Amino acid sequence: MEYGLFESVGEFEGVVARLETEEAVRQEIVARADKVRQLAKRSVFALQRREDESGATKQLTEAKDILAALQETHGACPERHRNSAWKGAMEEFLEALFFLRFWRGSTVSMSDDEFLRYARESGRGSLRCEADEVFGALSDLTGEIGRQINLWIVAGKLDEVVRANAVVAQVAELLNRSTASGALRNKVDQANRNLQFNDSRLADLKIRVR
Repeated sequence: MEYGLFESVGEFEGVVARLETEEAVRQEIVARADKVRQLAKRSVFALQRREDESGATKQLTEAKDILAALQETHGACPERHRNSAWKGAMEEFLEALFFLRFWRGSTVSMSDDEFLRYARESGRGSLRCEADEVFGALSDLTGEIGRQINLWIVAGKLDEVVRANAVVAQVAELLNRSTASGALRNKVDQANRNLQFNDSRLADLKIRVR
């Protein structure tokens, strides 16, 4: 017997069941993504406020493990691409990774970085990073380095300030090669503003120490 638009109640109940499953996955991703964001921020904070490289590394490793678990469990589902919480967490994670590399004075290998590789019981692999996540992380990195420049100015570490500003300039140059529009264009503008602000502070600092 037909039931409204459906041949049976079961057909509609199947739709509801799929929605409930998708919502459960979404909530799981949001919860884990929030944890990743917290860990990434703590990693940067450990370097900026305590110069605690081991603590920063520990936080970043824990964040990587959560992202690896998400990828192994839900990486093939559409939620990976449409879930803003997951994308935001990956962006924060990459920003923290870039900051750690900046702090160490080392480089990042997007194809073979230790913080992008993982080994789990469910498998081995590399974290998949979308282009817009890398782009956004680099832009936000310029602001985080700007905050570090503030701390180094107060500490009188002029050499570190000069090095930091050079990194911001390099990042801004990379981002300016993009012809992207919309949100990514805003990210380019953000990096350029951060560079201009840092340049003015550095110029003022050099005048004062003469």
